[in-house]
Amino acid sequence: MRLLGVVIAALAACYSPSYRDCEVLCASGTCPAGFSCEQGVCRTAGFSGACGQMNDDMGMPADAEIDGNAMLDTDMDGKNDAIDNCRTISNPDQANEDGDVFGDVCDPCPPLATYLENNVVMDANLDSDNDLVGDGCDPNKLQFGDRLVFFSGFNGAVPGTFAGPVMPMISNGDARIAAPNSQDWGAVSFPIAIDTSKSQYVTTAIHVNNVIASPLVAEGGGALVFFDGASRGAACMRGIDTANNPTISLVEVNNNNPITVDETQATPMDAMVRVKRRSGTQFDCNLMPPMTIAVGPVNVPISPQSRVGVYARSADVVFHWVMFVEGN
Repeated sequence: MRLLGVVIAALAACYSPSYRDCEVLCASGTCPAGFSCEQGVCRTAGFSGACGQMNDDMGMPADAEIDGNAMLDTDMDGKNDAIDNCRTISNPDQANEDGDVFGDVCDPCPPLATYLENNVVMDANLDSDNDLVGDGCDPNKLQFGDRLVFFSGFNGAVPGTFAGPVMPMISNGDARIAAPNSQDWGAVSFPIAIDTSKSQYVTTAIHVNNVIASPLVAEGGGALVFFDGASRGAACMRGIDTANNPTISLVEVNNNNPITVDETQATPMDAMVRVKRRSGTQFDCNLMPPMTIAVGPVNVPISPQSRVGVYARSADVVFHWVMFVEGN
């Protein structure tokens, strides 16, 4: 954690009022009350595991870093280094989707502080392959080469394009698209330059309030990548089918008219969904943690100038965040 403090080697009274295990160095042997100095690091009573190995924006182990200097504002964002959650990257809003020690703009995994792997809670910010994408957000965490290109937690002014007859509503860190009628739809998308030789992964966390079911229309909301401006793309959507069964669907969005490519029934209303372009026009639709739900070719032109975002049709859907990773 990088909240409030000055150089540790000074007096004990200069410690932060808010600190965690491994945060404070103790070359002098002095630690805050309730902590003990062990091998140069202040440890919380009962904590004996290795300190984290993650590199933060200062190039130091994040959970063993001296608190910042309250007299400096390294990135000139109006937040002094003692309280700035990204000291070297300007972020006046201090947006922090997962509530960890990193602001979104310097977080190796902005939406997640932890994740489950084989029923074990893991640190999402650890970077096993050293490619600067935290394991919780890295689709290939043991293979170097992925890149976190874009993240939005829908905080404040959203630098995206709104599309469709239904205007998305941005409030309290969420985007809501309420499209209650069979032909209603809405989208929030962001311009992205992609490397067509690599795979693309667009992930979002959603809650589906309601989906319209009829013999002709059954959709929902999810992650979207447009490869042709804002008219043709591929999406992984959580919704229902025409028989009113809950589904995860891989769809082709053609002039905002989704065509189901593949789908699987029985999925939760709260979910993280991800659309992945493997190669060419082959796509996967994943329910997270990674589980391939639907696959198939999507008839879209692949273009280096594209858009990624969230999309809903015939549904009332809340989106908590959207993230784009490119890589292997």
